[in-house]
Parts: sequence; structure tokens; C-alpha cells
Amino acid sequence: MDSRSTASDSIPAFAPFAWVGEVTWRHVAELREALFDEMDACHSGVRLDVRRVTEIDRTGVALLIGANHRAQSLGKPLTLVDEDGVVTEALARAQVISEFQMAGDGSARSGGTAVRRGLVATSPWHSVARL
Repeated sequence: MDSRSTASDSIPAFAPFAWVGEVTWRHVAELREALFDEMDACHSGVRLDVRRVTEIDRTGVALLIGANHRAQSLGKPLTLVDEDGVVTEALARAQVISEFQMAGDGSARSGGTAVRRGLVATSPWHSVARL
């Protein structure tokens, strides 16, 4: 699948986005590029669903910190959707969780549908594709 938008794609005001699998040094450059592209394209902010992340290392945490700072500078909130998963635990261990806007399962759904459109990075290859 291709990660580029077509002219018929409508960009929602609050873009849903998901990561699946590992968020580690092996994949952080690709994940950063996809997330920052989505942040630039959305109107109001990004809702990043990290509930299916299986592993995150220090570079993954650093990516989230950098993305959060970038979102704040753009005036577009970054909301992490997690339910006490590995990302929440890693941010808590790094003592930065208070810097993030967090949401649970209910906030990740819109009209009864979880992520309708966005990007998914899947393990082990972390291919990036539009939903």
C-alpha cells in the first residue's frame, strides 16, 4: 500500500493514527516521518493509538517527546490512546507521562468505529499505509 494521499482523501480535523508492533531504534526514523507528516496534514491535532505497541525503547520514548513538543509548537494537540500498555509504562518510567495528553478506549472511537483512517505501522517490517 501507498502512504500518499489522493485528491479524494478528506483529512479529518482530528486525524486518527495508530502504531502496531515495535517502536524501537530500528523503526523510529520511519515512524517519525509518518507521524510528522500526519501532524503537518491535520487541521486540529493527532490522536495516536498506541494500544497495540508491543515494545518501546528509549528512542521510541524520545520520538514521542519530540512529537509532543512539535505538536505543542504547531498548536495541534497530540493525544496518545493507551490503556496502561507498554507506552504508558515507558513514559511513566521516564517520568514524562504528565507532559502527555492521554485518552482511553472510549476516546479512540468515533461513531462506534475505532481508527477509520490514518497510518498503521506494523511489525516486523513496520510498513506504513493509509487505512
